[in-house]
Amino acid sequence: MKIAIFAFCLATLLMLAGCASGSMSRERAYELARNSECTQGANLTDEAGYDQEDGVWWIRMQASCNAVCIIDQNGTARAQWMCLGAQP
Repeated sequence: MKIAIFAFCLATLLMLAGCASGSMSRERAYELARNSECTQGANLTDEAGYDQEDGVWWIRMQASCNAVCIIDQNGTARAQWMCLGAQP
């Protein structure tokens, strides 16, 4: 019985450690965004947030339309242009 409880606790801790290591810091998200398409034609602002449901960072971009840079846990950063017309 003690071995089963120990094994359960160990498995739970390993699972939680894996979840925690998947999160990215705000600083890392900005670093990835600065070295991506997000800075081509727009500047990054200080407004940023983390979407826990989707597991992505978003950083508001200073552009002619409402745009954000989306950074996923794989380190991929992409511009999401929310313009009604053509993209810059």
